[in-house]
Amino acid sequence: MNALLVNAETWLTELGIRTIARPTCLMVNRDDVHLLCGDEANELLFQLREALGTNKYFWATHDDNHYYLDVW
Repeated sequence: MNALLVNAETWLTELGIRTIARPTCLMVNRDDVHLLCGDEANELLFQLREALGTNKYFWATHDDNHYYLDVW
C-alpha cells in the first residue's frame, strides 16, 4: 500500500472509521462512514483531501460493506 493510503488510513482511524488495508486500495467501512456523514460519502472524501493536502484520493467503487479508497 502506498504512503498516501497509509496517511488516509491513519486519518480515518483517528475519526473512528474502520479500514482494511489491501495492496492497491483501502477498504473503508461503509457503516462507519454513514454514521459520521449520513449518505454523503463524498463529503468525507472532500474532508480527507483537504486534511491531507492532496486531490489524488477517489472512491474506486463500493459494495454493501465498504467503500474502496484509491489514489491517482
